[in-house]
Amino acid sequence: MKKALFNTGLTAKEMLNILRKPYLTTKDITTLLDCSKTTAWRVISEIKKECIENGVETFDRCVKREAFLKWQGLTLEDYIEQAKLEKELT
Repeated sequence: MKKALFNTGLTAKEMLNILRKPYLTTKDITTLLDCSKTTAWRVISEIKKECIENGVETFDRCVKREAFLKWQGLTLEDYIEQAKLEKELT
């Protein structure tokens, strides 16, 4: 599945507000990736599959923030850095 880095429709600060939560729902992923609900469910399924393969606990209808960031290939610091850059440019 193609992975998006940032939803350019949101500011990094708005994304960080979502990423403060320890668990992300389909609504959160839909917002973060600017994707459909169906795609968000596919992302959750893919993340859960990776977690199961690695022996990490999974939950119904949501994923851990750390698992999402790992799947995305980013860290929370990447989002923080993006927010700092946005603040400097405004």
